[in-house]
Amino acid sequence: MANNASLEQDPNHCSAINNSIPLIQGKLPTLTVSGKIRVTVTFFLFLLSTAFNASFLLKLQKWTQKRKKGKKLSRMKVLLKHLTLANLLETLIVMPLDGMWNITVQWYAGEFLCKVLSYLKLFSMYAPAFMMVVISLDRSLAITQPLAVQSNSKLEQSMISLAWILSIVFAGPQLYIFRMIYLADGSGPTVFSQCVTHCSFPQWWHQAFYNFFTFGCLFIIPLLIMLICNAKIIFALTRVLHQDPRSTVFLRSKNHCRQTEFKQ
Repeated sequence: MANNASLEQDPNHCSAINNSIPLIQGKLPTLTVSGKIRVTVTFFLFLLSTAFNASFLLKLQKWTQKRKKGKKLSRMKVLLKHLTLANLLETLIVMPLDGMWNITVQWYAGEFLCKVLSYLKLFSMYAPAFMMVVISLDRSLAITQPLAVQSNSKLEQSMISLAWILSIVFAGPQLYIFRMIYLADGSGPTVFSQCVTHCSFPQWWHQAFYNFFTFGCLFIIPLLIMLICNAKIIFALTRVLHQDPRSTVFLRSKNHCRQTEFKQ
């Protein structure tokens, strides 16, 4: 770790990324047997995920066409539509990119696509994670505070928009930290190019913090929110099941009267 830190802090070493860095020819990475297996599995999952997500979107479209004019999709179907779009986006960007990158080993597409595709890759990973959070929050509110959800018709669209916006913003650093480096053997011409984050962080802990932030936003925070939402749902349902049936009927009739008044 100390050696990596010294390399990242050395301006002479980092300035070499604009030129060719000497490399021994025999040490160039190649496509191994495990890499070939990984590529095969990646493209198999790509075809499977594309087929399932595309078929579900078509099914949602048929449901929309069957409904009467003026009626919208239910809240849950709208959320599932956005989740499916996010999953399909991840499938069409992340899996082919990883598969082709594993085949070529090095990066041939230039610095512009290095930055753009690295951004789109993380964006398409954030979107499904945040959409799952939106679904969990919506289901939790629908059960614990049904009247508040029904009275605020814009709450669902606001949460969906926020999920897409956060995905766009949080993936932004990828446009800065990813860059091209060119490696050469002793004869001079470039023999290897790669899209990496090499020397993008002044200190080693900056990169560690960014990696932890990304991991937390992709997995830890969404998981905690979903666990809390599901725990609230279970607690609310358990409390209802242990109530006196007569009081439950009274509360239902009371809520029905409130909903009738609200619609009027």
